[in-house]
Amino acid sequence: LMGELDLSDFNSSMGCPLASYEEATLSLVGGKALQCWRLMKYGFPVPLSFIVPTYVYSLHIESAGVVELIEEIFASDLRDSAVRDAAKPRLALIREKIMSTDMMDDVVENIENFIDTAKRGDDG
Repeated sequence: LMGELDLSDFNSSMGCPLASYEEATLSLVGGKALQCWRLMKYGFPVPLSFIVPTYVYSLHIESAGVVELIEEIFASDLRDSAVRDAAKPRLALIREKIMSTDMMDDVVENIENFIDTAKRGDDG
């Protein structure tokens, strides 16, 4: 299928297929995508994947207004079970805010292009 993808259809700064990355770094694509990219580069089968760069996610959480809440969670001593329990409502709020914040139009368009192309498969 990758041969069928026209990379000019994608604004690569807003995300693109994993296989299109010539180089991938943790700061660019995140940990999971980086490991999948490495596996793919060594010839292991990796499912067709679309990657939204980490900085796009950072823009999204800023837009959702949860940066400070996330920083508070990371600053907590999460080894303490009472602290973990107290953090649960804040984690739920973070998730709700992230999920209810619209993604940037360019990101949505890229994902839709990718899905449409993947649905067409080998049929073009």
